[in-house]
Amino acid sequence: MSLRMLTLIIFVLSVILGIFFTYRSNFAVMDGQIGEDALATLRAISVSIDEKDMQKVVSTMDDTIPEYEKINLYLSKVREKYGFKYLYTFYVSTNGKIVYLVDGMPKNSEEFSALGDTEEDSFVISYISKADDFYITPIYESEEWGELKIVGIKLGTFSGKDVWLSCDFDANFVRGKVIRASLPSLSVLLVVNIAYLLLGFYILSKLKNVSNVMHSFAEGNLSVSISRKGMKEISRIFKDIDTARSALIDIIERIKIGMGGTIKEFEGNISLVKDFEREFEKSIDDFENVFKDILKAINDVTATTEEVNAASESINSSLEMFVQNLDKAPNIWEVLQRAVLSQEQLWRILRIHLRKRKIEARNC
Repeated sequence: MSLRMLTLIIFVLSVILGIFFTYRSNFAVMDGQIGEDALATLRAISVSIDEKDMQKVVSTMDDTIPEYEKINLYLSKVREKYGFKYLYTFYVSTNGKIVYLVDGMPKNSEEFSALGDTEEDSFVISYISKADDFYITPIYESEEWGELKIVGIKLGTFSGKDVWLSCDFDANFVRGKVIRASLPSLSVLLVVNIAYLLLGFYILSKLKNVSNVMHSFAEGNLSVSISRKGMKEISRIFKDIDTARSALIDIIERIKIGMGGTIKEFEGNISLVKDFEREFEKSIDDFENVFKDILKAINDVTATTEEVNAASESINSSLEMFVQNLDKAPNIWEVLQRAVLSQEQLWRILRIHLRKRKIEARNC
């Protein structure tokens, strides 16, 4: 997997996890806040409900009396004002059912709950049974009314029944408020993650340039330069790499110049050594001829004076040539030393000459 792909995956995961945890955190805060606000609102609403009117409704269970109409109109008005989905009063019967009293919906509404209607809702009743004077449920799914959040307070005890005032929020209303509250933080999170993603891609692009340059270096191509533009730290790295490249080019150029001069000098010295080798061989041949002439002159007692003089001149000439070649020897040794020829190479040359002399002696 490439670093670019890994960076992109990390970006996507960080955004998803950031959105998830931000939403969950804000949802918990907002859910609790909505419950507290609704609780305060219900307490304010309950102040305006006349206890005598509620007592008469519970005792008569008649929806035609003026007290019922009065409470119904008031609840309908405040329901619309505060944006509740439902606002109603009820009590819990002895058999564990919710019995509706005065509803806050208009009587002609399909969602209106008439006086005395019952509903079985074990989830809400479980919260009511543990409550003293109020309850707040989390969001839950009601089979009849959909996904709701419910808050309720006890109005009082009328005709031996505990009467509750309750409001229901649509879950979408709660989630909508959470999303709106989360938008600023989610926007900041997204911008920060995009900034880090772009920074990561920028660094990866620069690393790719470095990789390409180093690959060229590995192939022996030092002509490829690297741009020094970029952030301070990255620019410094690029500058150091390019400085190293320039220094390496300079070193190679110096080595090439030095090696070029050495090679030329070595080639000239080799040529000089070869010339010395030929002259040395010729001198040895001449020296052998001198000794042959001496032996001949000694053995040939019948030689004439002219032949003896000729042999003497030949001996003198050969000796002079041999001495001249020996005078060149010190210069040749200096040349060999400058060319850094080892002792083994010198002995090899001498062994070759000796081997030639032995072969020629055998042939003779």
